[in-house]
Amino acid sequence: MNSAKRLQLLSLSLILSFSMACQNNSTPEKAVTERKHTAEPENPDAPEKFEEVVEENGLRFTISRKVDLKADLSNKTDYLDNHNIFIVSIGIEKKWIDQVEVYRTDVRTKEVRRVNKEPASINNKKVLLEDSITASSSKIENKIYKYTVLRGGEKLAETEFQIQPDLYIPAGTKSLADFGIESGEFRIGTLLMENQSRLVTQGKNVKLITQKFIVQNTVIGGVVSGARIETFTADVAKAEAAIGEKGRDGGTIVVETQHAQGNLTVYLRGTKGGAGYDNANPGEDGNPGEQGYWETSSCDQPDEGSGSGSCRCLEGPGNGYDGEPGEQGHPGDPGKPGGNSGSLEFRISKNENFKIQVERWPGSGGVGGKGSPGGKGGKGGAPGNSYNCPRAKSGKAGPQGPEGEAGDFGPTGKKEKICVQNDEQQTMECLAGEL
Repeated sequence: MNSAKRLQLLSLSLILSFSMACQNNSTPEKAVTERKHTAEPENPDAPEKFEEVVEENGLRFTISRKVDLKADLSNKTDYLDNHNIFIVSIGIEKKWIDQVEVYRTDVRTKEVRRVNKEPASINNKKVLLEDSITASSSKIENKIYKYTVLRGGEKLAETEFQIQPDLYIPAGTKSLADFGIESGEFRIGTLLMENQSRLVTQGKNVKLITQKFIVQNTVIGGVVSGARIETFTADVAKAEAAIGEKGRDGGTIVVETQHAQGNLTVYLRGTKGGAGYDNANPGEDGNPGEQGYWETSSCDQPDEGSGSGSCRCLEGPGNGYDGEPGEQGHPGDPGKPGGNSGSLEFRISKNENFKIQVERWPGSGGVGGKGSPGGKGGKGGAPGNSYNCPRAKSGKAGPQGPEGEAGDFGPTGKKEKICVQNDEQQTMECLAGEL
């Protein structure tokens, strides 16, 4: 296996920055970096061991996991018991051990601690010191540590390296937020998904760059069961957004991994759009009814000297006419669009029986808002005037107009692009997104 290939398989990214002090005006030896990818020859079932080895001026640095995961996952319990524990081994010339001090610095926090000089092992020429680093399993964080070796108060060597933590997804449902992951790019050593585990991205735009992407399969009744990645759970995707708000998009998921194995199903879902606003402006009021006709009466001429005559009703006044109906109310606002499904780009360098199934479910549109109330009916007309006949009645008020129609349903979100690329097989399968 060539050096470039081995470099791709490493779960530790080592950044070297050596500052050497000349001793007795001699030129320091050139730094030699050796990257190893080995398995124990006497045990073919042993896990592949990933390590970085650096030798410089009689110093030997080795960085590796305390326990590497076997390909068949048979040592998973031991691996998880020692999850994210890394061992830094420092080999120092035996003759120098009483003259040197070794310090570890957390580059981000500036915290400095002295490395214990209690040797892990001693041979005729070398003393091996070991320093243990535990990366957080609950928050994915690429930490940089600097090791400084002093001899007689002078800097003999200084090395920086970055640890890419592993990520374990247990059975059940976990979100990216449970591991301190928001939108952005994250580098991970091994991502191990337990059978029946579900990782929910909650619509975040995330890029995961891993050395290994492993799904633990289980066969139940002859059916292979793996794990899932979902932008939103089905229940969340069905829940309406707030009134007047668009559904949430599934976001962008990008996974780049050197090694993939197991069965993975990805559900790209958008959420349902919110309802449209109800229309509160009522329809126009109806026109009022007209006044009824007046009475018809007859009056005699008054007798001479009496000053008054008599009147009689010939036809009584008419009742007022009924008011006209109110106008229909105005339609409600249309529902809001559902969220887009989200997109997926999955790139694999080496496929170890890895199978992926992707489903796209954009969010449905929200319901339309209610139409406004119909307008009030017009007032009834006044009765006709009456002087000598019995009074007529006022007209009835017109009926209220019908309620306005509900708004239209909002549009369904769009299906977005999917691409799965297998470098080893030189294949790329894509489904285009909707315009």
